Amino acid sequence: MLNDVNLRTRLRVGTRKEHEALDAKLAGLDLTSTDGLSRFLQVQAAALPRIRISEGVARSAELADDLLASLRLDLAVLGVPELPEGPDVEVHALAMDYVVLGSRLGTAVLRKTWAVADNPLVQRASRYFEAPARPDLWRTFCVETGQMEANGAQADRMVDDVRALFRLYDDCAGQALKAGRTINELT
Repeated sequence: MLNDVNLRTRLRVGTRKEHEALDAKLAGLDLTSTDGLSRFLQVQAAALPRIRISEGVARSAELADDLLASLRLDLAVLGVPELPEGPDVEVHALAMDYVVLGSRLGTAVLRKTWAVADNPLVQRASRYFEAPARPDLWRTFCVETGQMEANGAQADRMVDDVRALFRLYDDCAGQALKAGRTINELT
């Protein structure tokens, strides 16, 4: 087990495999094409409404609602339907914060790729990428979890909950990839 480590570090280390698998699955999507961007946005729009808080108060809840609204508008611009709904995933609020707030940091990197698209339709689907990253909420999360124990039942639950969220996103990615025409299709 991890010694002299905080919860934030344990979350990162303990969920690395699931996180990397999801990133690898999404890495083939060309965010400068309508198809690639559509699939990426569908994943996000399918996962966010399925996250349910079973304990605690998520700092990211309002942000998640705003992101979902942005995603739905972008999908409408692209003329792409949302994926069918699936079962909810109940997690602790800190698990949701870790995934939602952390994903905004990753989205800032992906935004650079999306921003160079020369496809006007891709450029009009801008709300998700232009939504604020909220680094203030991420910093607060890092301070809080940086002071929490990495071991014990609560820490084990947090890791399990974050893994469950990565599996949720992975399942949504699988659906989106099946729904898409091709990966890296430049349309």
